[in-house]
Amino acid sequence: MTPLESLNANNLKKPALENMDCTTGWRPVGESCSCIASFCSKYRIDRKYRFCGGMEIATNEYRDVFIGFSIGCN
Repeated sequence: MTPLESLNANNLKKPALENMDCTTGWRPVGESCSCIASFCSKYRIDRKYRFCGGMEIATNEYRDVFIGFSIGCN
């Protein structure tokens, strides 16, 4: 087997999504609030997605994005 044939054989073994041109992005999925007494910090919870071949695939990666302070979690 030539090196090129070997490389092609290895690529065929990979899942189809790994062979596609994928991008990633974050989408908001909720909000959280953390307080000390009545002074609170508010956060948006984002989930990371992979976008491959017209499909949106959720990952298990999340991030908290600070969105401001408030008095109470309303």
